[in-house]
Amino acid sequence: MPTDISSIKKMYRSANDNKNFPETIEINFRNEIKKFSLVNWKDNQGNQFPIRYGTNPNQLCAFYKSIEQNNLSIGNLNFFKIGKGGPSLTNLEDINRAFQILKYFSTPAITIMKHLNPSGVAVQQDKFILLKELFCKARDCDSRSAFGGVIVSNREIDSETAREIMKSFFEIVAAPKFSDEALQILNDAKKYGVNKDLRIIEFSNLEKIPKFDGDNIDDLFISKIMCDGSIAIETPFLTSIRSKENLILDAQIGNITVKKIPTQNEIEDLLIAWHICINVRSNAIVFVKNGTTLAIGTGQQERIGAVEQAILKAKQKNHSLKHSVMASDAFFPNRDSIDIAAKEGITSIIFPGGSINDAEIIKAANENNISLAITGERCFAHF
Repeated sequence: MPTDISSIKKMYRSANDNKNFPETIEINFRNEIKKFSLVNWKDNQGNQFPIRYGTNPNQLCAFYKSIEQNNLSIGNLNFFKIGKGGPSLTNLEDINRAFQILKYFSTPAITIMKHLNPSGVAVQQDKFILLKELFCKARDCDSRSAFGGVIVSNREIDSETAREIMKSFFEIVAAPKFSDEALQILNDAKKYGVNKDLRIIEFSNLEKIPKFDGDNIDDLFISKIMCDGSIAIETPFLTSIRSKENLILDAQIGNITVKKIPTQNEIEDLLIAWHICINVRSNAIVFVKNGTTLAIGTGQQERIGAVEQAILKAKQKNHSLKHSVMASDAFFPNRDSIDIAAKEGITSIIFPGGSINDAEIIKAANENNISLAITGERCFAHF
């Protein structure tokens, strides 16, 4: 008789038992004791619930926030709707990674996260573009990957945006604020037929997250624990690229000089592409046009492979890369990435530089009438 496997789905809705985790933990760092408390969230009825589970349902997990630090973002999430037993660690990590992207944008912006990578990002360049339109642009960059994703906006979710969100299935929608009508719509799964387990989350202090070189990070560090318990500690990545003035636009190596300077519109897209690329799993390639991602290559073992993957994604989604810009999180070891991108009609590239073949990269750009912007810093994201 066949085995009934319908009960397996229960593991995705069951919270782990974190009773064996302490209520508080202390970390001695730089001879200072940093204290953290266990986080339990509350639902609308005041019931407390912990993090559901770790990366996978069979991994126990506890989530802690700093006791002393003010202006928390992830540590002070407010749940309007819990969903299926609260967030998992992957849910929190996706929100965290979205914050790391959105923190760079002062204008309205939306990112949709999937497995710690953005499936689509849209940043307002025209003040007349509504938030609903930004959401559609972010979703439609890669609507297939956006399915079941995490939506994070840096602006209040209004009713029109909420209605559009409810046309597809998503795990989470997070924003600094929701209109009353938007909350009613996002809670009305019966009417819209999807998203009955949608988590609705309010956050604050996005603007307080460090982002640029020179920002205060005295209380922040990142720890990575190896399989044997060994620990590496590093400071957060802060970019030196704030504006056009921080870019090298007239690079020269020997007698080879960049011939084409980016236009103002290209500069805007290049900066957006760079700030997104910082938070894409390396090797990373990001194509942007008019403030919106067209395709994102993630986690490839070779640079040209990331370019090819992104181009293939664009073609699968019927996006033309003509007149778009491309960002790379590290140098180009060979000119092949430039040549293949040029065939798709890109007009400008932002990248760190530093390859022994940089002269060939400049030569390839000149031959293909592509402008270059060099950052002088690498932004690998090995997570």
